[in-house]
Amino acid sequence: MTKQKAYPYAFCFFYSKVGLRICYTRLIYFENGLWLGCMDWGICMRKRKLTLRTRIFLFVTTIILLLILLSSIVYSVLEFQDSKRNYQTLSRQTANSLSHMQTMGEAIINHRVPEIEAMTNRASHQTGNPIISVVDRNGVILVHPHHDVPGEEATFHQLNHALVFGAYITEESDGSEGEAILTIAPIYYHEGISNQLVGAVVVEYPMEMIYEDLYRHIEKVIWIALLSLVSGGIGAGILAQKIKRDTLGLEPSTISQLYKQRNAILQSIKEGIVAIDMSGHITLMNPSAKDMIIQSKGLGNELSFVSELGLTRVIGGQKFEPDKELEIEGKTFIVNSVPIHEKERVVGAIASFRDKTEMRYLVETLSEVKQYSDGLRAHTHEYTNKLYVLLGLLELGEQQEAIAFIKEETTHQSAISKHILKTIADVHIQAILFGKLAKASEKKVDLVVDVNSSVDHLPNHLSLTKMTLIIGNLLDNAMEAVMEQNKRFVSFFITDLGRDIVIEVKDNGPGFTDLSLVDKGMSKKGSDRGFGLYNVEETINQLAGSMEIHQPDEGGSLVVVYLPKTLERGDEPQ
Repeated sequence: MTKQKAYPYAFCFFYSKVGLRICYTRLIYFENGLWLGCMDWGICMRKRKLTLRTRIFLFVTTIILLLILLSSIVYSVLEFQDSKRNYQTLSRQTANSLSHMQTMGEAIINHRVPEIEAMTNRASHQTGNPIISVVDRNGVILVHPHHDVPGEEATFHQLNHALVFGAYITEESDGSEGEAILTIAPIYYHEGISNQLVGAVVVEYPMEMIYEDLYRHIEKVIWIALLSLVSGGIGAGILAQKIKRDTLGLEPSTISQLYKQRNAILQSIKEGIVAIDMSGHITLMNPSAKDMIIQSKGLGNELSFVSELGLTRVIGGQKFEPDKELEIEGKTFIVNSVPIHEKERVVGAIASFRDKTEMRYLVETLSEVKQYSDGLRAHTHEYTNKLYVLLGLLELGEQQEAIAFIKEETTHQSAISKHILKTIADVHIQAILFGKLAKASEKKVDLVVDVNSSVDHLPNHLSLTKMTLIIGNLLDNAMEAVMEQNKRFVSFFITDLGRDIVIEVKDNGPGFTDLSLVDKGMSKKGSDRGFGLYNVEETINQLAGSMEIHQPDEGGSLVVVYLPKTLERGDEPQ
């Protein structure tokens, strides 16, 4: 490859995805027709991403600039046309005034040029200094602002129409000094009843004069346009700043990315999320919330569900407890609600909630297992002791005593089991009592189920968890209370006769000397205790029931609990 010719250095510009590239190169031509560019150096002007504020400012400013340019052009065109009409009218009026002057006709006949010149100068000064020419009947110029022109033959377009036919002509054509708006009017000399055409007057307004007048108007328009552009730019800057503040200083791409992430998060969260504004309208609801609402209330009941979540109370200023349990259409939801603030002002509320129904079923199952486990443990301990007794009797050769002991225990346990199974039909209550009987036997407490007890299957709102909490805590407290007594006695009574389920727990302990023990955290057993009776009272309140504490004359304490079998609409468990 042989070099043919080297050309001088040159700048090359080309645009790529990266941006505008500028390089300084020279071109070399080879014999085989190949061009080769040797780049000595180059720079790349990378595309800079404009911010939202800059884009809004540039867009609004460009629109204002285009509107100003368009309106200025339209104004200039209209002003130019209006100026031409005005000058046409003025030239026609000036020519008519001069042509109808009797002294003008006499001066032309008598060839009194100074007098004609005086009249034309006066008219010129009064009408904006147009060029006024006067010609005689033969078309010879008598008067003209330029002194070297008089005496020459006029060459105005259509002058003959005025001198021959007496026509009045106003047109835009070539004048004595170029393009102009001119009017040609015939001049008559009135003598008696006859009118003699003696010449014509020509009034010219050069286009240069019109253009100068237009430029003066455009100069004013330019200043107004600049002022408008500056004002528009300031307004655009304020608007851009406000939009930036409303978008929290985020760029559209960032907002789009955050919006996609937000939707992805809402789609993936298993908890229901609902937000409302100050008017109570739903502004946000994720798919999990929709599914829970459809399962609980059905389609079209979103507002009713939101109302039961308590969001309207939150935006009203009411403080909402964290992890609050709400019963809605037979389902238990754990709800957390907080207000949405904007500059220390509440603008809405948002709630997250999850269905506790399945969790509750699991807890109740575990509670049953725990009751069964406690019962087995207590029975295991108790029967281990009894097996040792039997072993001792057998080693001593007291077989008859051992047989009698076995029969006594079997009869006692069978009687208790038969009594509970006969009078109490609900398996949950049975499980609780069997567990507590075993625990009482282990603690050497005489726990007696009243023979008058009678209860059928409990309604759905009295779940195993709630009944375990109420009955279990009351019996545990009663057994704890009698531990210091020589004879430890606790009785349990339950009935569902009437509109309420009545539960009574009686013991022969020291009794309640301080009713504040019902408060949360209050106990005689030290710190980290004292939640039993508090939880009992809370659960009873949730079930719209009541609790009474009595001190019988014979001593001890009596706790009576009333739980309604049915709940009113406003008394659903919380």
